[in-house]
Amino acid sequence: MTTTVGARAALKHAVLAAMFLATGGCTRATVHEGFTDVERLVRDRTGADAAWRTDSIADAAAADTVRELLAAPLDDERVVRVTLLASRDLQAVYEDVGVGRADVVQAALLSNPILSLGRINRDGVNEFSLVQSFVDLLQRPMRRRVAAAQFTSTQLRVADEVFQHVAAARTAYIASVAADQSVELRRAVLAAADASGGAARAIHVAGNLQDIDLAGQLALASEARAELTTAEAESVRAREALVRSMGVATRGRELQVAARLLTAPSAEPSEDSLVALAVGSRLDIEAAYADVGTAGARLGLTSRFRLLRDGTLGWSGEREGGGEGQQGVAVSLPIPLFDQGQAATAADRARLRQAISRHGALVIAARSQVRAALALVAASRARADLFRTRIVPLRNRVLRETLLQQNAMSVSVFTLLVARQGQVEAGTGLVGAMRDYWTARIELERVVGTRLPITSSAEVSIPTDALADSTSSEIPLSPSAPPGEQAVPAANPHVHPPTALTPAAKPATGTRPTTSVRPKPAMRAMQGMSPPTPSTRAPVRTTPPVRPTPARAKPVAPDSTHRHPPTTPDDDALLRPMQS
Repeated sequence: MTTTVGARAALKHAVLAAMFLATGGCTRATVHEGFTDVERLVRDRTGADAAWRTDSIADAAAADTVRELLAAPLDDERVVRVTLLASRDLQAVYEDVGVGRADVVQAALLSNPILSLGRINRDGVNEFSLVQSFVDLLQRPMRRRVAAAQFTSTQLRVADEVFQHVAAARTAYIASVAADQSVELRRAVLAAADASGGAARAIHVAGNLQDIDLAGQLALASEARAELTTAEAESVRAREALVRSMGVATRGRELQVAARLLTAPSAEPSEDSLVALAVGSRLDIEAAYADVGTAGARLGLTSRFRLLRDGTLGWSGEREGGGEGQQGVAVSLPIPLFDQGQAATAADRARLRQAISRHGALVIAARSQVRAALALVAASRARADLFRTRIVPLRNRVLRETLLQQNAMSVSVFTLLVARQGQVEAGTGLVGAMRDYWTARIELERVVGTRLPITSSAEVSIPTDALADSTSSEIPLSPSAPPGEQAVPAANPHVHPPTALTPAAKPATGTRPTTSVRPKPAMRAMQGMSPPTPSTRAPVRTTPPVRPTPARAKPVAPDSTHRHPPTTPDDDALLRPMQS
């Protein structure tokens, strides 16, 4: 009897000890555990460190760093650093790492033991039991492998989402710089159009310009002002988009951005190298491959335990009335008569095939996306090179030659202003082409999965001075012109800048107007000079008559109250006969 009681006590202690050891190995989840791999992946693809802030001290340090970065003009590198530090969207994405790490810890934990107590009546049967799932203990290693594979996929997807967000911020930065350059060029167009309108009013008042020609010049000035308004609104929109992408709490107009876009690098990587780089670098492809491993591990777990999906081991006892109680080991096992795990196994096999198919589809799509993005980069680069090497230099040459002809009084000031507007429009086209190129290149980096090296680049310089020298001005008239074909003649360096011919305010009848060396407003707009103030402004001399002037007509000095006044009631009065 004593031996039996001792055996039962030993068995009881062994079962309880096993249950305690199985449930006592608790694993604690730290907040930043597993984020180191994400930091490495982001650093390799952006060149900057990700920062996961979980307390107020880290928030304050990040805010100080962001303020220091925003105090200087933004460039591509600063935009990336500010985005990684300040974006609240990225902070929310980083929390997925914490959730995934908690899932790994949860998979390593066992279910809690169950204690049951029963009492039928006061003098009746009393029962108790303490049981623990032993199948849960057997499944623990495989569950941990499944959770670890799933956590790896989570880390890769978090890093990929960070990289995509940084690429979007860089694209917004390119759009903001281009929008600011467009505003600058549109202001130059407006200055030329206002100068043309002012000259047209003076000539019209002198009686040497028809109403319809005046209306055309005033319409051009109004259209230039409308285009400037649109460009300024686009600049505000682009800056606010950059603010949202970086996640900074500031106004868009307070941001300092670079004044110029960079030119295209000297060369682009080959298609084969980019395709191979995309297959090996894209994080979404690596995450899809990790999903294949997760699905395979889950299928192995389901297949191995399809007949034994649950089972408990414990200690139970009972006592009737005041008699001696009985205790012993309790084991429960399911009998797989109906559910033998066929459905669960089939579902996991389908998930595995699905993961394999998705991975293969991503590889094929990545190759195609790289080819398409590279073609867009090549087209954008060719368009930008055409503007830089052909269109802008030719427009500069047209303006130079028109300046010489206007100096010789062979063309009117309106022709000169049209040439100036053509030059600025060419500059606007170059800015847009460079914006499209850098946007396409960032898209190429996005589909490749990492940043591409830049061999060499410089700022895109758009000359705003009509007489500024251009190294690309000596170019043939045709892109395919043979070496012996005549090129556009260069401007004579010994010819002085054109000067305006300004008469006195009221010349005497029959006298010839005198020549003044002071440029008139149109010339000042061409040469980037400041206009004279209304108190010292010289009277404007008319250009050679467009139509015969009446014999007794005397030129009238224009009103010098405003330099380039907008449409006034006097202008409306001049246009009223046309409207009627």
